[in-house]
Order: sequence, then structure tokens, then C-alpha cells
Amino acid sequence: MPQIRPIAPMKRPKPFDDRDWLFELKYDGFRAVAYFEKGRCRLISRQGKRLRFPKLEQKLAEHFKSLGIRSAILDGEACSLNAEGRPIFKDLIKLKEPIAYVAFDLMWIDGKDLRDLPLRERKKLLRRVVRKRARDYAHIREAFSVRGKGCKLFALTLKHDLEGMVAKRLDGTYSRRTRWYKTRNPQYTQDATRPRMERHSR
Repeated sequence: MPQIRPIAPMKRPKPFDDRDWLFELKYDGFRAVAYFEKGRCRLISRQGKRLRFPKLEQKLAEHFKSLGIRSAILDGEACSLNAEGRPIFKDLIKLKEPIAYVAFDLMWIDGKDLRDLPLRERKKLLRRVVRKRARDYAHIREAFSVRGKGCKLFALTLKHDLEGMVAKRLDGTYSRRTRWYKTRNPQYTQDATRPRMERHSR
């Protein structure tokens, strides 16, 4: 399988609406590319380092095997979620369960390279991989997203004290030329503790 360089979203100060764009919640955790091959899963950071979440890797491997998947590469975020499903970064540092993999892209499946497909097509395939089941939903889920209504989604991030959102063109491929845009919540309360905890990040 290829080694994937994750797309790094560029900053955009204000939200916008556009029917040709998908708007996703920005989850507060560790960005992780999930590589599943030969029955095992590895979570690799944006800097190319192995993330130390062995229990999550095991659960993801079990999930992919249960679907009959032989190999896959996903892009997503490792997060520690509270009872409401809200990411709590300090809990992730402490490895507090449940730690979940929030997937937002699928770049490879069973020998097929999907990176040249438009995002809308990759999302359809992702939903087949990330199935909502009672026994594994705590460990893998799809990132929440809406089409076209970026301003409304950003307003929800402000209301519920979430980190922000990411905008992606629906016809965009997964490549270095592709541009994603992130708009952060300027009042996000967890940012106040970020500098101290960054020293412990993987």
C-alpha cells in the first residue's frame, strides 16, 4: 500500500456557504492515517510516527476483518469522547476511554487506489466501511458533515463549544494540489489548556 501524506487544511477566518462544498466538524484529537493490512491496523501521525493506541488499533482491525476487508487506508482523527460524543483533548492525553477513530476519508480499499476519485464518491465508499453497529460504534464512526451550509454548521460549533469546521470541495481528489480550509472557533474553551498539554503529544 502507498504511504499517504495527509492533506493539511489551510486557515480561513470566516465560514461560507456553497452547494459544491462539504463542511465537516473539526474534531479535537490526534490526526491519524489508519493503515489496515494482513489483519493488523496501524495509526500513523501526520508527521509519520506511530501513535500509541494499541486497543483502538485492535478494535479497528477487528472491525475491518468483520466486514471482509483485506486492506484499507483511511484518514481521520483519534479522539477521546465524552457521554455526549464531544471530543475532550485532555482525556485523550490521559488515554481515557472510549477512544474512537472518527473517519472522514477513504483513500484505499482492497488494492484499489481511490485518491483520484472525487470526495463525494470516496464518502459513499467510506460509509460502507464505517457501518454503525452497536458493538463497534464506540470505536469507529464517520465525521459529521453537511453539504453547502457552512455558516450554519459553524454557528453550531460556537453554540456547542466545538473546535471548528473544515471545508472540502465535493469534486476534490485526495492529493497535494487539493485545498481544504479550516475555520476555528475563536472562543473554543479547550484551547486554554492546549499549550501545556502539547508537550505530551505523540
